[in-house]
Amino acid sequence: MRENWILVNKKESFLRLSNSINENPLVLRLLANRGIDTFEEANRFLNGTIEDFYDGYLMADMKKGVQIIKDAITNNKKIIIYGDYDCDGVISTTIFYKALKI
Repeated sequence: MRENWILVNKKESFLRLSNSINENPLVLRLLANRGIDTFEEANRFLNGTIEDFYDGYLMADMKKGVQIIKDAITNNKKIIIYGDYDCDGVISTTIFYKALKI
């Protein structure tokens, strides 16, 4: 299966970034496509800290899911983790597995 990337032409954002950041043009285009067009926004995105993450509880039913996991751990129940086979799915499944093993 072949995938095609669609790069939106946000020339103004790209030009602003290219004037302030010495980065690969493809990276600059991807940032511009995400609506990132200032040095500060790009730096936060590329070199962010844990404080820059979104609040996980903004996701629908996150509190419910956390409570299910807490109950399973408290009651010594088994937990099955399902994940995608794409690059972010494998990585997130591994991180979740390792976090639960602690």
